[in-house]
Amino acid sequence: CLAEHSGLNQVRPRSDGIDLNRHPIGSASSGNLPENGASFQVPGPILLASTREEEEEQLLAVLAALRVSGPEFPVIVAPRHLHRIAAWEKGLSAIAAGAEGLASFGKRSDHPDAAAALPRRSGAIRLWDAFGAMDLLYSRASAGFVGGSLAPLGGQNFLEPLAAGLEPGGGDGPGHLYP
Repeated sequence: CLAEHSGLNQVRPRSDGIDLNRHPIGSASSGNLPENGASFQVPGPILLASTREEEEEQLLAVLAALRVSGPEFPVIVAPRHLHRIAAWEKGLSAIAAGAEGLASFGKRSDHPDAAAALPRRSGAIRLWDAFGAMDLLYSRASAGFVGGSLAPLGGQNFLEPLAAGLEPGGGDGPGHLYP
């Protein structure tokens, strides 16, 4: 599960989403993989919201591990600071390239509007390189991680995902988040 890969805890999907807490994600024995190479579909993307520089290495490692061991699902990464876009772009491009053509990588700015930028196919990875869409992203996500919670950074606002009906997930300590 995600917690085993990086110290993430309590990342729970919506009731209509994929079960990220099953172990191991996507193993043949867990029954998570479709038969005969069929496409794995989920209702919405996994959102890594307001991520911080100090968390990037851990989160990229989680995404890379899930790409190898689990089913493909869409992912949106929305960094807290836009000057981190280049670092995320480098890391996410490498993950997409290592997915043997199963994943596609793109940025929000590659699309005419926010709704068109949402990843819709399994394996798609979208780097959100614009401000002002967290309400939309949380409302469309199947599961969400609230950044700033893997290191003692003070976390980000966990009320945003709750307002969109999404139970927020984060790092190891509840003191790392603030309302």
